[in-house]
Amino acid sequence: MESSQECTIDPDDYFHALKVNQSQVPKCTIKKNVLIGYVLPNMPRRYYWKVLWIPCNETLNVWTHLVALIYYMRMLYLYNDSLDLFVQWPLLISLLSSMSVATCSCFAHTFHSRSTFDHCCWMMLDFFGIISYSFCSTVSHFFACSQLSHYARLGFWNIIMFTLNCCIVFTMLCVSKIPYSVTSKRYGNSIRIGGLAYGYIYGILPLLDRFMTVGWDNDAMKYHILSFVYMGLSAYMYASTMPQSISPGSFDIIGHNHQIFHVFSAFAMYYDIIAVHLDLTLPGGPWASLTEQDDHPTLVTVSICGLIVVTWCLFTAAYVAKHIEKSIQAHGEVSCNGFSENVKQS
Repeated sequence: MESSQECTIDPDDYFHALKVNQSQVPKCTIKKNVLIGYVLPNMPRRYYWKVLWIPCNETLNVWTHLVALIYYMRMLYLYNDSLDLFVQWPLLISLLSSMSVATCSCFAHTFHSRSTFDHCCWMMLDFFGIISYSFCSTVSHFFACSQLSHYARLGFWNIIMFTLNCCIVFTMLCVSKIPYSVTSKRYGNSIRIGGLAYGYIYGILPLLDRFMTVGWDNDAMKYHILSFVYMGLSAYMYASTMPQSISPGSFDIIGHNHQIFHVFSAFAMYYDIIAVHLDLTLPGGPWASLTEQDDHPTLVTVSICGLIVVTWCLFTAAYVAKHIEKSIQAHGEVSCNGFSENVKQS
C-alpha cells in the first residue's frame, strides 16, 4: 500500500522528488546513503522524462552522459572532415561505441525507477552500451594500437575471442539481475564487477604489453595512460559509496558516487578516442604496420562480429526479461538483492 506521505506528493510539483524517500520506492532503485530525491514509482512512462529537468538524484546521472554524448558527436563530425573514417575504422568504432554507452546510460537512468521490472530491463540496456564499448575499444586496441609482436600471438583469431568474451560477459551481467536467483542474491554485485573488470583488462592487454616493451613511445601513450587512470577512478567510484557515506543526505542531488563515476568514465572514453586517433595518424605509429598483415580484419569483418554480439545481446536480454517477469509474478515486487518489497527486513 502507498504511504499517506506518498499520496500527498504532487508529481506536477517541480520539487516533488525532494519529498520522496527510500521507503517509497522499490529497493533496487535505492542508492546507499542517498536519502531523498527519488522519483515516484509506478507512474505513466511520460512522467519519467521529468528526470531531465527536476531536481532528483538521477538528473545529473543523465546529464553527465548526455553532455558527453553531444561532445562525442561533435568529435565524430570534426574527424569525419579530416579523415576517411571508413578506412581508419578503429577511430569510427571508438566514437560510435562511446556514443552508445552514453545513449544507453541516458535512457536507463531516465526510465529505470518506474518499477523493479523496469529497473532490471533498463539496466540490461545500460549493460548493452557497456558491452558495445568493450567490444569496439578492444578491437581498436588490438588492431590499431598494439605491437606487432603482441598482435602476432593470435592475429585474426583475436576478434573471435573478443566476440565470445562480450557474449559471455553480457550474459553474466543480465543473469545477475534476475531477482531471487542464487546469482542475484549472493553474487550479483561480484558478478557484475568481475565481468566488467575482466572485459576491460583483456581489452587493454595490448597497451600494457606495448608500454612494458617500448615504454612511452609516442604521444598516444600519454592519452592511453590518462584513459587508464580515469577508468580506474571510475571503477573505484562505481564500487564505493563515497562521498555520501561520509555524510548521508548531503549528496542526494549533487555529488553522489554514481554521478562522479559517470564523469570519470566519460573522460576515460574521451582520452581513449584521442589516443586511438594519434595511433592512426602519427608517423611511425602502429596502425601502418598492422594494416600490412595479411590477416588484419576489415571494417566489414568487424561489423559482422559486432552484429553477432548485438544479436546475442538482444536474444539474451529478451530471455532474461521473461525470467525476471516470472520471478516478480511469483514473489511480488522485489529488490535487486532478492527480497520482497512488502516484507520488512530485520
